[in-house]
Amino acid sequence: MYEIRDVGVVGAGLAGLYASKTLLREGYSVDIFEEHRTVGIPKHCTGLISSYTLYLLGKPAIKSVVNAFDRYELLFINHKGDEPYRVTLRFRERVYLVDRVNLEKKLYEEVAALGGRFFLKTHINRVIALHGKYRVSSNGRVYGPYDVVVIAEGAKRVLVKKHSLCPKVTNAIGFQAMVKLREELADVPYIFISSNISRYFFGWLVPYAGREYLVGVMDSNSRAPEVFTRLLSLLRKLLSHNIRIREFFGGYIPLNKLCIGGSNRVIGVGDAISPVKPFTGGGIYGVVESVNSLSDALKLLREYGESTELAYIYGRILSQRLKRLASHHAVKGIVDLVGGFSTLGVIARFLKIKGYYVKYYDDVLRLGRPLLTP
Repeated sequence: MYEIRDVGVVGAGLAGLYASKTLLREGYSVDIFEEHRTVGIPKHCTGLISSYTLYLLGKPAIKSVVNAFDRYELLFINHKGDEPYRVTLRFRERVYLVDRVNLEKKLYEEVAALGGRFFLKTHINRVIALHGKYRVSSNGRVYGPYDVVVIAEGAKRVLVKKHSLCPKVTNAIGFQAMVKLREELADVPYIFISSNISRYFFGWLVPYAGREYLVGVMDSNSRAPEVFTRLLSLLRKLLSHNIRIREFFGGYIPLNKLCIGGSNRVIGVGDAISPVKPFTGGGIYGVVESVNSLSDALKLLREYGESTELAYIYGRILSQRLKRLASHHAVKGIVDLVGGFSTLGVIARFLKIKGYYVKYYDDVLRLGRPLLTP
């Protein structure tokens, strides 16, 4: 039986913290390396998750919930200036909005209480394999040895590329702002789909608290600020509201398919391996599933011994857990090919579809019956 005791985790974002908590609870010794001075920065995520993901994240997520929704309103807006065509997505279970910064701080407290050792302001730029163990290096200083190194560096994926865990890296950017409106709207997220905003992606307005809302867009890195400006202009026109911007934030969103490769006991989790839902850009669900897959793989490795590569076991388990993402990418590719999300609005208007029941928030392709205009 091969014994694994010491784990090094690179990155103290959501993936790194959740992985550290999970591994500490299973008896491993865990060191966590974070390049920033504290956790929870930079702020970049909207934070919409399913009840399933909320349950798995546990108390830190439950204590970080700021709102919950049972539906989304999709507004398809054409270039002619016609009234937006509205399609309602109704969810069987509620969708939760969590304060991502607070969630990570709560996880940090739990990890520290469980005995995790944090090395803040420590940027890891190299993973070194030596005599069956692994060490990590930061500006010439070496830490370790470790039996396993978990790369949770997020969508920038520098170490992931170095170790060929993800041979192709393609990112969009989520560009967001916390805004304050003159008066409250209906307590429901609005999704804005228009070729005037973005052909392949969309904008959103999510109620946060009171008159505060999260406004954002998803697009290529170079176009995101321009697209965001268009969205704000559209919102001012639709709402006839003054929009006061309180803060800007954003971050990379992986676009490429799930990477399930690895290098023996150097393993990627979270955005580092792109377990992101291609229709929404949501990554928290993928964070949870990738960490739980790693936990299961480590249990199997302890049972079968060193002759079986951890990366191989992890890849098999992860690909099974997230096999639905492959079909999502295929369908998203077809949607892009025929003109993007705006084309779906044309089809919905033609068929007089006013809404859909969505069985699972984490699997938006599993739709229930459509709601048709009489």
